[in-house]
Amino acid sequence: MYAVSPRQGDRYYLRTLLATLPSWTSFEDVRTVHGVLCNTFKDACNRRGLLDDDLEWDSALSEAGHAASGSQQRQMFVFIMINCAPRDPIALWNKHWETLTDDTPNYFQRKLGMEVWSDDQRKNLGLEFLMKEYISVSGSSDGFPLPKPTTNFLADQESVGNRLLYEETHYDIQRIDRFLSGSNMMNADQTAAFQAIDEALRYADNQQPAEPCRHSTLFFLDGPGGTGKTFLQNILLAHVRKQGKVALAVASTGIAATLLEGGRTAHSRFKIPLKVYSDSTCNISKRSDVAELIRHTKLILWDEAVMIKRDVFEAVDRTFRDILDRNDVPFGGIVVCFSGDFGQTLPVIPGGNRAEVVSSCLKNSRLWQHIRVLKLTENMRLRSSTLSDDDRERNRIFAQRLLSVGESTGENNMIDWPSEHVVKNNTLQDLADHVYDGLNTGIVRSSRG
Repeated sequence: MYAVSPRQGDRYYLRTLLATLPSWTSFEDVRTVHGVLCNTFKDACNRRGLLDDDLEWDSALSEAGHAASGSQQRQMFVFIMINCAPRDPIALWNKHWETLTDDTPNYFQRKLGMEVWSDDQRKNLGLEFLMKEYISVSGSSDGFPLPKPTTNFLADQESVGNRLLYEETHYDIQRIDRFLSGSNMMNADQTAAFQAIDEALRYADNQQPAEPCRHSTLFFLDGPGGTGKTFLQNILLAHVRKQGKVALAVASTGIAATLLEGGRTAHSRFKIPLKVYSDSTCNISKRSDVAELIRHTKLILWDEAVMIKRDVFEAVDRTFRDILDRNDVPFGGIVVCFSGDFGQTLPVIPGGNRAEVVSSCLKNSRLWQHIRVLKLTENMRLRSSTLSDDDRERNRIFAQRLLSVGESTGENNMIDWPSEHVVKNNTLQDLADHVYDGLNTGIVRSSRG
């Protein structure tokens, strides 16, 4: 007899039965075990004990559930179903469906704009993913051993022309409203910054493309930590998205991007090359989905901009002018607001001296002359209602002293620092013990737990 692969389904199980006992007289006879007619050849193999149990595949899926992503687990499960002929794939699915679909909540929220979903919807989306992977590997859905999904979440997404644009125009309205509800908590500096950027957005909407731009479209939100830059940026994003327009949130670091609603790193969003030179551009084709997204964009918020070399901003600027066919205005006329604190980390230049570091900053870019600086000065963290008046005053004084260190505003470049905040000894170990007091105790406790 010819060799048959497990992925050929009933042919594989029929061959297994035929190779076991050669005295069959009909297909019904092959499927009959101890007087019982089985529905499939696989059921007959199971009843005769010709298939191994699924303990090995169960263990493999359990182990993968602790370390692999949902997508990786589904790839492995499809490989098992096609090449390893598990005895009861439905039982494996019923046992491991939660880990096999652990990435579906993000898909519901980010791709489909759903804030609430049921276990049945999650299972059906998981089955859709599995069937799609199964078809991509085997070439068809024939022999798919799991229940067919009863939803079309993936089909709904695939019908969307530009997924990037779809995602940026289908945010949850209730979530947007929650951000907008914080607008009544803005202080005077934040309100002034909000109004300035909103005025620029309204001007950009009314301006004709052929008109020369006489209004600032570039801003820099300048403020030390705790002054509410992220708070204001999320309100601005919600304000623009509430109107059905596109506002992109990017940051120079992944951690900063997670604090912005819908945030991405600037390099991933704008396809910025890893090595950027003075004449570089981004890897965006004018016919790509990213280019179409940029054409619909009204506002870009770029957080932690001070740590990026000016060549990066200029590369993005050149790319936007080309995509939007507007060379007369920075970033093709899109309103862009950078944010950060020049008292913090500046661009890292390996082996560079101070002059080289300063030269690579945004302030030395040709774009800086077009940027309007918006200052935030009030420390919003001191507004906490849980602090007593004495604690709030002590924190205000401490924050002011830190700013004095960064800005060198002390008298004769000397800053009066309280003795209780000074480590008496001069070793790094003494400084670490003072700053992280009790850290060793915490490690001991956690290890015992």
